[in-house]
Amino acid sequence: MLSPVMAENVCDGMDIFGMKCCIEKAIETPQDLTLHDATIYTFQSGAIYQNIASGNIQMNKEFHNFWYFEMLERRGYTSLNFLDDFSINGERYTVALGQKCNHPEVRINGKQYRNDLGIFDIKSDNQYLRLYYRENGNLNAMRCTPKVVESETLKVESTGNAETIAQETITSTTPNTDSTPVINPEEVIAQSTPSNIVPITLDNVKTYQYLNQTNLYELVKQRGLDRNTDRKALAEQAGLDPDTYKGTKAQNLIIRAYLMNKISVNIQATNTPDITLPAERFARVQNIALWRIVGLRNYSWKQDRVSIAKEYGYQPQKYFGTRTQNINIRNWLLEKIKIQ
Repeated sequence: MLSPVMAENVCDGMDIFGMKCCIEKAIETPQDLTLHDATIYTFQSGAIYQNIASGNIQMNKEFHNFWYFEMLERRGYTSLNFLDDFSINGERYTVALGQKCNHPEVRINGKQYRNDLGIFDIKSDNQYLRLYYRENGNLNAMRCTPKVVESETLKVESTGNAETIAQETITSTTPNTDSTPVINPEEVIAQSTPSNIVPITLDNVKTYQYLNQTNLYELVKQRGLDRNTDRKALAEQAGLDPDTYKGTKAQNLIIRAYLMNKISVNIQATNTPDITLPAERFARVQNIALWRIVGLRNYSWKQDRVSIAKEYGYQPQKYFGTRTQNINIRNWLLEKIKIQ
């Protein structure tokens, strides 16, 4: 059974491990779950050892991962308990669990993070990366998906002339998408108490995105609370044990996710009609980038993408612009084009 804080495995996604992650609490144990607590590689004064049942074997420089281990030692690592490559939505992720300067670390695609949660196994279903850890006797998982990089979003070169393809735009119902955040950083947006975090409904997605980028201190302050005096009470509301709350990064990310889950967004969806194009032109449209397909409807991808995502079926606060989400929107818009 999931924690009420993350009921139905739904959350707005918090930035951690260089990805968008949610917390799955008190989950069932996968059959192939493994406790990776034994050292499998050791680094010592330039020598790399692989630890097997019969003892330690020194690896030579012809070993395919030797350069990777040399790099880890230069960065202060002394050992690894886990190392594997995963594919998530077509992207490769190299993940390692190890020790650096006597501290446990998680390393994902070249970036390192303190393993304060005690993550001991990592798996992928090609859509999500799950990092497993235990808390208060329960098995939890950080469920992560790649963050969108706008400069890489479905940029497919067109085989036709841009003016020819986009010369005819179809008027669609476009909502008012004011891009200016309607919030003062010093403003208390919803006076709350640690035991009563008032839900907030915003009518501006930029305001939500602004809040989602602020640190925990600012997020608490905009609730009219004091981070210093209310921290343990907030931790308890977020599902943490106040007696073991130490203010670690992992614990504070959970509190932050709890506060963001109390914020919803009321964004008007677009109303996109079907359009008809000649077969030759439709063939060219199939090869153009998403932002240009959107432009056929007289939309601006930068201004209207959240409203378009809502019409497709994504809740605004849960639309992150991931590659998978944008591919779904792109395919849906193409399906709304009829061939003459």
